[in-house]
Amino acid sequence: MMSIERLLQTYKARKVKIMTLKQERNVFNYDEERVELITKEVNELSYYQQKIKNGLLILNESEREIIYKRYMDLDYIFKSMLGLGRDLNKSYALLRQEYKNAMLKLKRWEDGKELY
Repeated sequence: MMSIERLLQTYKARKVKIMTLKQERNVFNYDEERVELITKEVNELSYYQQKIKNGLLILNESEREIIYKRYMDLDYIFKSMLGLGRDLNKSYALLRQEYKNAMLKLKRWEDGKELY
């Protein structure tokens, strides 16, 4: 299984190689045969770079399964946290209302407007 870090390292290495080859192609532009070989290599490397960039790199079944499970885990965690956040917000609103009511009642008791 190829890790994402290794994939990124390969991507960066290819990027540097492509830049180097393009510079070499510009330097040796008088040698048509060499320019043709360099262009062919650059095109081949660019093809793989594009596949990685577009996320079309073919993964084997187990890698896809692992990625999907991780995504589903994160999705579940996010939805759980969102639900928890909503519940906490409702609880806070209810507690705030109870606190306001209690403070109003206490104030009325202190003012003598309401009996115990």
